[in-house]
Amino acid sequence: MRKTGAGMQAATQSLKASLDEAVSKGLFGLQLEARLVLGEVEMSGTNPAVGRSRLVALEKDADAKGFALIAHKARAAIKN
Repeated sequence: MRKTGAGMQAATQSLKASLDEAVSKGLFGLQLEARLVLGEVEMSGTNPAVGRSRLVALEKDADAKGFALIAHKARAAIKN
């Protein structure tokens, strides 16, 4: 079931703000976590293509930096 509406938009905006803050502070692990949740939200909302693209890039980045669990979670989210 796809979710839409103000709640989904607010969640997306909040996650993007969290991601921006993690990036500005150089917190790579938190950046990956925020990207994962944002991708999952986008996949379940009105932007599944954007979410999938975000998760594919996340999987690659997490694997490259040794964050195997995040990469695994991104792969699982892509398949769902």
